[in-house]
Amino acid sequence: MKALKILMLLVIGISFLAGCSTDEDTIGPPPESSLELYINEFMASNDAAVTDENGEYDDWFEIYNATSEPVDIGGTYVSDDPTDRSKWQIPTSSPTETTIPAGGHLVIWCDKQPDQGALHADFSLSGGGESISLADSDGITVIDDLTYEGQTTDISYGRTPDGADDWQYFDPATPGESNTGAAATFPPVISNITTSPEELTETTIITISADVVDPDGDLSTVILTYGEEGTVNQTVSMTPDGDTYSADIGPFANSPIYYFITATDDANKTAETATLTIEIGYVAPALFINEFMASNETCCPDENSEYDDWIEIYNGSAVSVDIGGMYITDTLDELTLWQIPTSDPSLTTIQPEEFLVLWADKETDQGILHVELKLSGSGEAVGLVAPDGTTVIDSLTYGEQTDDVSYGRIPDGSDTWEPIYTPTPGQANQGGEPPIILYINEFMASNETCCPDENSEYDDWVEIYNGGDGTVNLAGMYLTDDHYAEGLAEWYQIPDSDPDLTTVEPGGFLLFWFDKQSEEQGVMHVNQKLGGSGDEIYLIDADAVTLLDSYIYTEQETDISFGRSPDGSDNWESMTAPTPGESNQ
Repeated sequence: MKALKILMLLVIGISFLAGCSTDEDTIGPPPESSLELYINEFMASNDAAVTDENGEYDDWFEIYNATSEPVDIGGTYVSDDPTDRSKWQIPTSSPTETTIPAGGHLVIWCDKQPDQGALHADFSLSGGGESISLADSDGITVIDDLTYEGQTTDISYGRTPDGADDWQYFDPATPGESNTGAAATFPPVISNITTSPEELTETTIITISADVVDPDGDLSTVILTYGEEGTVNQTVSMTPDGDTYSADIGPFANSPIYYFITATDDANKTAETATLTIEIGYVAPALFINEFMASNETCCPDENSEYDDWIEIYNGSAVSVDIGGMYITDTLDELTLWQIPTSDPSLTTIQPEEFLVLWADKETDQGILHVELKLSGSGEAVGLVAPDGTTVIDSLTYGEQTDDVSYGRIPDGSDTWEPIYTPTPGQANQGGEPPIILYINEFMASNETCCPDENSEYDDWVEIYNGGDGTVNLAGMYLTDDHYAEGLAEWYQIPDSDPDLTTVEPGGFLLFWFDKQSEEQGVMHVNQKLGGSGDEIYLIDADAVTLLDSYIYTEQETDISFGRSPDGSDNWESMTAPTPGESNQ
């Protein structure tokens, strides 16, 4: 069943069958322009197909000028919101960029980076489907618009020929050029796989069904391959009823039956499902390993105030489920590693859409919810197994974990896993941003010949290291060498005018120059200097209250920095080979 769910999500994720439609059914349509400009082609999921002038793979759409004269679109509006057609105005400052020749094409990059030029819009396109519009300079009159559904990565969708009402997929895409390429062809799509009846016995004939469609309309064969373990080699053609294909198999003895479906079209494009399992005689309940913590240092104590590893089980069904008699394991090669006792159903029964926490502490003497295994913080597997000892109800394999950060499904029971920085054992999972963990990581308070800034000046400097899991923009935060100065005017507040300079990725570094030249030389230059004979350094959050990090130092040696080794640790060392903006080695 897990493989089935994963397959269904993949199919949904790449769905592109519905194509594109114009926005003609809205109530009270806006006025239409007579200007013959067309949204001619677009790509809403650009991972590795087309780069802009900066080498970035951004969403884009193309405008085609069907007139016999050049048209400057500066001052017109583009939008991905049909309720706000004036979302972003194309600048009028660069007519050489915004003018489309007669019969020509112009590409607008939807990257939320208008600082990169007049053709970079301040919104992005959704690969799951939305709308695009081009409106006149009044922000109301529609020149062209369209609504599209889910798109396929690295494949564009465009009019053929240019400006026509017919649309097709293009692979490769043709941004800035005429849409004359061959249409992209796609393999069949298999979805909504089901088995019936729900309860299976040794005498049951099993019906396997699936929805199978081919985007190009030339489906050839749909084959079901099935059998017991080691002999999955029996085949049968599935019978169509519209887009639904079915086949009957069985009956079988009480053992797992494995199967997969293969669909082929006339172009010999093939789609094949993962190998799925049917359990004869047992129907697994809708239980999920929903959240776990494999490195519990100070987060979540058990009833004995001990900080043990834990696993949360979520009941996603509409009925109560007793997990007594089921197995929990941390190695999928040994499914019956530890059986949950059946002695107290009041403790092991999970109500509908509720949760139960198992403590992985190898202290089974503390109660039936304490299991005979521990989780590895460096990564391993967790499995919940049915009482038959063979049916895996749910499982996962995880990598290295962070202390006191759990990992869970968001929302509960879904296939999306995220780190949870405020863990929720026994409760619904809530997402959130990772905490800000910034360190004053290295500094030089007497820089004479060592490390020049971008102006070739030898100024004092302080390096900030991002030891957290999230990207952090330091704009609004404060740097100072006097925490107790009267008034914030003595502190340096990092400006918000250049986020590209003040943003640091996880594990990255930012370098600030303490040279009293902030007004002349930019946002990374602090209006203070460090004292070579000893001083203080403080990094304070934007609330002007929360101290993020600080360091008090004594007299420093010229051209020798002082820093944490390794990065972010509590160990400080003199560094004869300073590393400003790099890892401390």
